[in-house]
Amino acid sequence: MIDRALLLSDLQRLLPTIEAAILAQAEARPEVGEGLAREYAEAREAGRTGEHFIEWRAARVTQGAGAWLLSGVFVRFLEDNALLEAPWLAGPAGARLQAARDRLTVYFRAHPTHGEREYL
Repeated sequence: MIDRALLLSDLQRLLPTIEAAILAQAEARPEVGEGLAREYAEAREAGRTGEHFIEWRAARVTQGAGAWLLSGVFVRFLEDNALLEAPWLAGPAGARLQAARDRLTVYFRAHPTHGEREYL
């Protein structure tokens, strides 16, 4: 059984870390930063935002971080309920955790330039 209050507090605690990682990617990878700038310009031109780019970007980063966390929760739900053949993220210590780690290692050996986003 899921302890909803504990899950929520854990996810809220993780949100700033995920936001920082996404912002770092936006600043480190020109294609990500340029994509955000284009999206902002289009939103501004269409009258969908009056915010400054920095505030607008922060909201987009928070939205992306929330989606990342919820995606992880969903994958773990699928894993925990045996709805996936093999684990992707892991679970409690044991064979499934090791299988998820092995899968991740194999993936990154085959795709050394990819990150967790591409893996999932």
